[in-house]
Amino acid sequence: MAKDTPHGKQSVKELVGQGQGVSSMDIGDSGIRDFKKIANKYGVDFAIVKDKDVDPPKYTVFFKARDADAITQVLKEYAAKQTKRKKAAEKERPSILQKLKKFKEKVASMPRKDKEKRKEMER
Repeated sequence: MAKDTPHGKQSVKELVGQGQGVSSMDIGDSGIRDFKKIANKYGVDFAIVKDKDVDPPKYTVFFKARDADAITQVLKEYAAKQTKRKKAAEKERPSILQKLKKFKEKVASMPRKDKEKRKEMER
């Protein structure tokens, strides 16, 4: 029986063992999860290798040479997602927890009313 070829994320050894030629590309240190999700969406066979010698770590993606057109589309979508994320980070919206802490401090600093206990007799 012939072994089924793996699809999606796999080791470099498995990718090279398929004998269809391999290309590689360096990508940044962030957003690896996004890259995996997009690559799986397009059905690209790939392998990711982390270079630990560099700080921050650098990732190299290996993929089949026949998947070049698909990987181009994956990289376009990945780049768009990364730039969108950077723009969102630049806006620097205040954290909800920080806002909550600020309001808690305001409430704590407000003077409290003393309740008066008064009983009146009824006739």
